[in-house]
Amino acid sequence: ATDHNLDNTTAMLQEWLSAVGKDYHSVAWKVQEEPSSYPDELGPKHWSDQRYENLMRLKQEALTYAREQRADYILGPPMVEVLPTMEASHRVPQGYYRRTADYFPTKNRQRVGCFSVPMVYATFLIDLRKEDTSRLAFYPPH
Repeated sequence: ATDHNLDNTTAMLQEWLSAVGKDYHSVAWKVQEEPSSYPDELGPKHWSDQRYENLMRLKQEALTYAREQRADYILGPPMVEVLPTMEASHRVPQGYYRRTADYFPTKNRQRVGCFSVPMVYATFLIDLRKEDTSRLAFYPPH
């Protein structure tokens, strides 16, 4: 699903799906044009609590669907950037989050494992065959 789009994201995804969808065993895509904004947002780039919660629900829905389909992998559109820990990373007014000392070792795979994080941003590819991924959840918050 897409969320909070005021641009042509939906059309671009439809074009991509038409071109390469056949290359995948299964592609599940749910068009969600609403909401185009959230009551608690300060502007189109603001990650309000309602927007954040909606995005986590959409990611959890996709993860649950992939597990029900017994998928080997789940690819969440658009390399994985992970916020290292809920306690150590915070969303700040100047951007999405504040980086901690754990950010680059995690991003560069020098620190690997399962970590409690507030958000997985951008594209992610998860190997659902790995036992540790059975504990992965986007929603509800931990």
